[in-house]
Amino acid sequence: MNNDMVLTKQEFLEKIENNKLTECFLDNFQLLQKYSDEIISTKEYSNITVPKVFCGFMYSKTRSRPMTLGELLSYHQKNLFVYDCNCECECEESASTPCCKKLYAISIIGSPLSGSTWIKAYCPVCQKIFQKQDCGASIVIKYPKTAPFKYEESPLDILALVGILKEKETNLTK
Repeated sequence: MNNDMVLTKQEFLEKIENNKLTECFLDNFQLLQKYSDEIISTKEYSNITVPKVFCGFMYSKTRSRPMTLGELLSYHQKNLFVYDCNCECECEESASTPCCKKLYAISIIGSPLSGSTWIKAYCPVCQKIFQKQDCGASIVIKYPKTAPFKYEESPLDILALVGILKEKETNLTK
C-alpha cells in the first residue's frame, strides 16, 4: 500500500476550521482505544461524531449517516482499516512511547462502483496522517445495517467524552 501524502498532525489540523474537536480526538486517540468496548456499547458515546473523522461514498444512498466514534473503533477492534506503519520517521527514537507500528483509519471516502477507497490513517505515536488507497468500500457501506444502535445525534461531544474518560483514569489511580 503506497503512501501518497503524509501530513503532520499540525498540518492536518491547520486545514480544518474550528479544529478543537478533531485535535482532542487525535490527542486522546490511545485513551479512546483503551475504552473502546465501553464507547462502542454506550449509545451516547458510540454516536459521537468528530469533524474530519468521516465516511463518504459517491452514488451510495445506503450510507446516509455520519461515521461515528463507535463505528470507527469497532473497525479498529476487528483490525479493519488498520495498517502496518512503514513510515521512515524516527518514531522509535523520538517518542517516549515506542511506535506501535500501526496506522488507524480516521476517514474513509470512495466509490462503490470502482471499489476504490481512500483512507486517511493516523499514527498515534509519530502523530502523522497518511493518505492510503484501499478497497474496503463494501464493509463501510454495510455498517449502518449492522450497527448496534440506530444513529441519533449524541448529546455529548468528544471533549465531554474525553473529560469523562480522564476522570475514570484519575479514579483508577487513586
